[in-house]
Amino acid sequence: STKELIESCCGAGQQWAIDNGECTEIPVSGTDGDICRIAQKQCCVSTVKENSCLAGMIAAKEGDVCGPEESNPCGGSPYKQCCDCCNLGLRLRSEGKTCESNINLGYPCSHVMLSCCEGGDHFIHPEIRRHPEPLPTVTPEKVSETEDHNEALSIGNEAELSNNLPGDDLDECLIYGGELCQHLCINTVGSYKCSCFPEFTLQDDGTSCSPDPDRGPVTRLEAEATIPPAASPSQPILIVSLQEEQDKCKDNGLCKHICNVVEGNVVCSCLSGYTIMADGISCEDINECVTDMHTCQRREHCVNTVGSFKCLQELSCQPGYELKDGECVDIDECEQGTHSCKVNFVCQNTEGSFYCESKQRCMDGFLQDPEGNCVDVNECTSLPEPCKPGFSCINTVGSYTCQRNTLTCSRGYHSNEEGTRCIDVDECQTGVHRCGEGQICHNLPGAYRCDCKLGYQYDAFSRSCMDINECWNYPGRLCQHTCENTPGSYHCTCSSGFRLSYDGKHCEDVNECDTSPCSQECANVYGSYQCYCRQGFQLAEDGHSCKDIDECTQSAGILCTFRCMNVPGSYQCACPEQGYTMAANGRTCR
Repeated sequence: STKELIESCCGAGQQWAIDNGECTEIPVSGTDGDICRIAQKQCCVSTVKENSCLAGMIAAKEGDVCGPEESNPCGGSPYKQCCDCCNLGLRLRSEGKTCESNINLGYPCSHVMLSCCEGGDHFIHPEIRRHPEPLPTVTPEKVSETEDHNEALSIGNEAELSNNLPGDDLDECLIYGGELCQHLCINTVGSYKCSCFPEFTLQDDGTSCSPDPDRGPVTRLEAEATIPPAASPSQPILIVSLQEEQDKCKDNGLCKHICNVVEGNVVCSCLSGYTIMADGISCEDINECVTDMHTCQRREHCVNTVGSFKCLQELSCQPGYELKDGECVDIDECEQGTHSCKVNFVCQNTEGSFYCESKQRCMDGFLQDPEGNCVDVNECTSLPEPCKPGFSCINTVGSYTCQRNTLTCSRGYHSNEEGTRCIDVDECQTGVHRCGEGQICHNLPGAYRCDCKLGYQYDAFSRSCMDINECWNYPGRLCQHTCENTPGSYHCTCSSGFRLSYDGKHCEDVNECDTSPCSQECANVYGSYQCYCRQGFQLAEDGHSCKDIDECTQSAGILCTFRCMNVPGSYQCACPEQGYTMAANGRTCR
């Protein structure tokens, strides 16, 4: 059936998950359609609301700060209220004081305080609010808890369910209060389902709950948790009903609405649309219009009634329209004389309004004032750029004129071509400066400056730039050999046999032998060179050429036994032409 399908979907809970106190949809393939998805969402939302107060009590027992929930930072939620009240009960228990209910704390704070003081963990209850007095309606009659309304909640077929949108679903838990389930009622699309507190088990009838077999006896505190909270579309109604005693709840006893007996004690609860008051007996109306628990649509006005509310259609028209025969029609302000047009204007009606049309037209350069008169337009202020740069705007009747600006600039400045501003005169570029020879001109705003060139310094007596003799100012530090001053600078020279290196300061030795200055052999020395002659030759007086040595003349006949003949660089011995031969030593004749 449809109800079994919804209960199956709600139990599966695969398409919705609780993330940070909110229900988040999880895309799952192969689901049972929109009915199952909507049922799962409503079950998820109910679970979040159910756990809000219980989470606050757990936070207090774990020592957490009772701040507002992340999903409800404004505070005022059951989470913070239950956390604060639970802390009070924990403090009483730690100080060894008696756990007693205090009516001054109000409900449900007193019950949460007792729950934490006695060590209980089961409580869920929405916040009790006070609202303005509702409109008088018929006072609700006392009803018996034994009446059965379940047969009014079933849905015949799936076709009927498909015609109900999620926003049009009938909230049976809200309408029938605690008459459907013993503990927890969860609304679903087209139906509802029952659930139980922790450590309780749902019975086969689907409505009643019984304690788990392994659990101890039910305490008075757990029995008091059966008091139903204020009914609301977003908060489940909690009802715990134990064994009734007809004599104590006969004709509802002292209770104004519904009477229950829990462990021999009378516990009162209220009908849907009401909340239990601090005395635990009376019931107070809930103002659905203030708490946003109504279902009124746009253009409907919510009016609170005792135990319920009404939605009244707003019959109001926009400005410029009036209500006639249930419809909004245009108001002709021109015909009714409610317009605000001046004497020189004619009223013209439009849909929802009117406009004033002038009786006369103005020439160019004029505009009509609110009285209908033509007044001159000041083009100098109304136009963004009435004149070109360098011109001033002068307003005239019906028009305007542009006049060139007269700009006076100070010395060293002149006006630009448009005549709008003064710009600096570059005396150095235009050649109007008075810098002397050897000076460099530097332009300044409105003036110029004369500086000496590099290698010169200013002489105050002659008022001119004088050459700096760097060789005198820095002796021995500029050149390796010889420093020669030049105008504005200096020059380095080297001694004979040396040449200036690439840096222009140091000197390096010249290899004169590369130019072959000697006739035979040359040897380079630092800063000069030396010529040498081969054996049999001697250096001439010029120091460069070599001349042959006549060994025969210098030997005085001791070189050869017969005859000595001189040859270039050496000598030869000869013997008589007949009768003698030269010995092996080349000197003796044999």
